[in-house]
Amino acid sequence: MNQHRLRLCVFILVAALSGRVFGQSFSEAKNEQGLICPITLDEALVLALSGNLELKQKKLELSYTEKEALSSWNAFLPSISLSGGLRNSHRFMPDSSADTSVSVSGGVTLTLAAGVAETLNQAKIAKSSALVSYAQAELDLMLSVKKSFYKLLADKEGLVLLEENLALAKSQEDFVYRNYQNGLASELEYLRSRYAAASEEPQLLNARRLYRQSIRDFCVLLGIPEDTLLDPAGDLEVFLPDVRLPADTENLIGKRGDVVLASLSVENAESELRAGKLNRFGPSLSFGENISVGDLTSSNISGDGSFSVAVSIPISNYIPGSSASVLSERNRTTLEQSKLALENTRIAAGQEVLSLFNTLQDIIETFAINQMNEEITARAYELSRMGFDAGLVSQTDLELARQDYLTARYSVLSAVTDYRSSLAELAHALNVSEEVLCVENGTKE
Repeated sequence: MNQHRLRLCVFILVAALSGRVFGQSFSEAKNEQGLICPITLDEALVLALSGNLELKQKKLELSYTEKEALSSWNAFLPSISLSGGLRNSHRFMPDSSADTSVSVSGGVTLTLAAGVAETLNQAKIAKSSALVSYAQAELDLMLSVKKSFYKLLADKEGLVLLEENLALAKSQEDFVYRNYQNGLASELEYLRSRYAAASEEPQLLNARRLYRQSIRDFCVLLGIPEDTLLDPAGDLEVFLPDVRLPADTENLIGKRGDVVLASLSVENAESELRAGKLNRFGPSLSFGENISVGDLTSSNISGDGSFSVAVSIPISNYIPGSSASVLSERNRTTLEQSKLALENTRIAAGQEVLSLFNTLQDIIETFAINQMNEEITARAYELSRMGFDAGLVSQTDLELARQDYLTARYSVLSAVTDYRSSLAELAHALNVSEEVLCVENGTKE
């Protein structure tokens, strides 16, 4: 049976990856098998990179930009025209004759502005920007998948905590009920224990509902049917290695997608400024060839052609305050703004990296306290339970000890989840693997 479930899981993931499974057919198969399909983080990343809808849209944009860049040579494509005419002349007299002629003419014109080379350069910059944007979109998606996966693992373990907590509450209720039947506990104590156990069930049911919704959201992120019964495989190991920033952090920040895009924006602004100056002050060349053939209906077909070369110098663009001079000033301002945006992006990137690093340091420093609190509250609950069984501890104190124990376990789980997510964010901010950031000697339970 386990082998059958495994084969079916693999089939569903492969089919979802290739797009051959759709919602209805998958729902029928799932309902028949009652299948819960385990999935690892690596498998989730593969599915997301091939199935995420937003990433597919980015890929289409990239494909169009690449085609546009490949066609940038059309700046040298001449304008070609071909026209034909029919002329019929006649008189409104009985003995008049009609005269019909057919003519064809065509022309080729090519105009080259002084800044045409910069136009080609801007097309290359646009392609580079599109490639960087798509690569950054992939990295952003991988980060989202990792953080969602870690949260699912935490929610899954949180359900286990709630189930164990409910089991403890029911065990306490059973104990009080036996004492009540034997006359060792009052009816009020029994009712309180019964209510304490019953009040835990809505919290567990709500947590299960939220977990199922998170699974559906995760399926949408991966680009597979949202009713897929995924089960995140693995657990959040209680191991928080120390973190250090790489020696070449500044260099890594310079290679970030947002910084590279800002640099390309500066490069494009410089190209536009150069193109504006060339087009403002430089001449434009026009080449033309016109051919006309007349009276195709006669035996003596006549035709002629003409070739022309023209140089145009934009004298008005030299005048201060002209539209060309205003546009040039606009380009100069855009360039300065781009340089400022680049500097601001670098600063923001550095602050983000430092903030994430400090967050990780805070989590690591306080994690030992969280673990100590978990151990203390576990022992406190154990002692309270022993005292309650012996009649030395009130039911209210026992309930408080149980809730403190649950809260402490949640704090440890939350710290581990925050650490994994923050480590993934820091690795994403520097575009390095998480292993590069971790020091070998860490905090292990």
